[in-house]
Amino acid sequence: MPKFFNKLSTQFVFSFALTASTLVIFVLGLVAFLILDRTQKLQNELTASFSETYLNDSEAILKSNLRYINLRLFNPIYEFDISLLNDELYQLKGWLKPKSILITDLTGTIITDGTEANRNYGKSIVIPEPLKDKQSYLTHNDQGQRVIFAKIGIEHKPVGYIRIVFSQEKDQILVARLQDDVNSSITKFHQALIIVGAIGLFVILIVSVLLGVKARKSFSKPIAEMTKAAKEFAAGNLNYQIPAKVQARNEVDQLSASLKQMANDISIAKNQIQQQAHFDHLTGLPNRFLSMDRLKQSIDEAKRKDEIIAVMFFDLDDFKKVNDTLGHDVGDKLLIEVANRLIQVTRLGDTVGRLGGDEFIILLADLPSMIEAQLIAEKLLEQFRSPLPIENRELLLTTSIGVALYPNDGEDPQTILQNADTAMYRAKELGRNTYSFFTKELNEKVTRRLNIEEQLHNALKKHELEIYYQPIVSLKNDKITGAEALLRWNSSEFGQVSPEEFIPIAEQLGVINEIGHFVLSHSFSQAKYWQENYFSEFTLSVNLSPLQFRSMELVNTIQGLLQKHQLKNSTINLEITEGTLITGYSHVEEALQELCDMKLNIYMDDFGTGYSSLSYLRNYPFTALKIDKSFISDITDDPSDLGLVRATIAMAHSFQMKVVAEGIETQQQLEMLKAMKCDYGQGYYFSCPVPTKEFEKLIRDQTT
Repeated sequence: MPKFFNKLSTQFVFSFALTASTLVIFVLGLVAFLILDRTQKLQNELTASFSETYLNDSEAILKSNLRYINLRLFNPIYEFDISLLNDELYQLKGWLKPKSILITDLTGTIITDGTEANRNYGKSIVIPEPLKDKQSYLTHNDQGQRVIFAKIGIEHKPVGYIRIVFSQEKDQILVARLQDDVNSSITKFHQALIIVGAIGLFVILIVSVLLGVKARKSFSKPIAEMTKAAKEFAAGNLNYQIPAKVQARNEVDQLSASLKQMANDISIAKNQIQQQAHFDHLTGLPNRFLSMDRLKQSIDEAKRKDEIIAVMFFDLDDFKKVNDTLGHDVGDKLLIEVANRLIQVTRLGDTVGRLGGDEFIILLADLPSMIEAQLIAEKLLEQFRSPLPIENRELLLTTSIGVALYPNDGEDPQTILQNADTAMYRAKELGRNTYSFFTKELNEKVTRRLNIEEQLHNALKKHELEIYYQPIVSLKNDKITGAEALLRWNSSEFGQVSPEEFIPIAEQLGVINEIGHFVLSHSFSQAKYWQENYFSEFTLSVNLSPLQFRSMELVNTIQGLLQKHQLKNSTINLEITEGTLITGYSHVEEALQELCDMKLNIYMDDFGTGYSSLSYLRNYPFTALKIDKSFISDITDDPSDLGLVRATIAMAHSFQMKVVAEGIETQQQLEMLKAMKCDYGQGYYFSCPVPTKEFEKLIRDQTT
């Protein structure tokens, strides 16, 4: 080759060099353009593929946990136990790591935000319209954060909603890291191309061709292999291996290494998310989602083998007191010890899972008979009769266990778990520290409650609610001075439903404010009529539910109705129970003070049945006490009740309060109360609660 070049003329060499250089520049420029274009597309593909893979996987796992969250929060919302709700949300925050969580009732009014201060209590949020026809709804807020709304309820019977807001910081960090790595590698790659291009200006055509071949071998094929690897990773195949021939010692090697590291990071994150989605982070037991999946598998196998399965719903009695007195750290350690004891008692093939809070599930498969389940339940009770050693303390807690059997008590996981839960609450009603099997009677009780909930929603629209009035009589002259408005429900399906049955349900459903407004409006209107037509000082007593005080509009509503019907404020008695005061919310005290400032009379109802704290009488502006009928009924036979009633009347008078005795049924009771200088009486001795027309006849007969 050197001899050949020696024979060439200088002009020919320069011409050849110029031509070769021009051709090299053109070829290198074309190659550089194609490679730059390809690397830019690869950069976009890698970023989009990994971002989409991570976010789709994260959203799918989050949605799979909504059923678990739904079952975990149903009972606390259903029973309106804010303290238990906060305990549950504390556990949820521990593994979901959300930015915020809110629980609302069916109207969108916030029940709790999971914090001790609960500053958002009583505020309202907008429930998305699509959620009416769906169990859950995923959207994004103005900050780009993922927001999940979900119904909380069983079998399309919601009791409230949950809103979970997730921070996008982790997603943004992962995507930013990917972009930085890819951009860094591409930048270095561009620098290498510039160097190669500069060198190419000084080489001959053969060197240019060799460089082109080398470039194809060193860059195009590795990039194609990495593109293929990116597609495999995006499809979920994180175990795909990049061929060894790609491992070139250049910028492509760095890009390849970054790609492998990203795949490894995503694989680790995916495994961690799956672990969190299926196992309880505190005890390591299967969580509700995995437990229900195992229950379904056990049911499928039992169907084939015609076997019995027992589901035990295990709950610690008064566990909340441990958290309140000793702290959540001690409570967590206690739950870990409980999980260990449960595993010790159960058989090797049984499943012990944690449903949330202090609730556990035990799945007993392949049982020869229900006697075997009974024996295990007794072993569980016996296991917890010995103290639990926690931090140099010995804590003794009892348990309540509900047992439901397949196929007798249900043929699907949800029904069996629900029935076991019902049986567990029956065990608590029996005095706790015991177990109870699900029965037909329990099922009928739950079914009736669900039917009442359904009918109660439309009771007002169907005009099934009616106000009865029971006379309140002055014991000085035996004259009717007023009446207590009492709500009655004549259901088209159930007939007369007791207020003791449907009022608590109305409170839990969140319709008590609507019903309460109906009672206030209609009874105020009727009282005004009787004041104008019979006697002007006629007094009306109306009961207020503790949940009505959750509404910030209660005082304005009462004030507006008083003005509408032009009633004297002093003729209205608002009756509340200790349940209203025991919440300790500041706005309750403010509302009571505002009502008192309006010259309305505040009555303490059912005095003697609760804590009957004297501090309530001292700290709140009560006008009168109403002694519960359970004390009045026995004053003629029980000296203790007689002494309590006498002391209560004397105490009330010392506080400048009037006294109303409820449940007077005999002449002897009446005379004894008169002798004790009781101010007013109420009961069947005078009249039972009657409809409006019958009550009007009573006061008409008195005035004529």
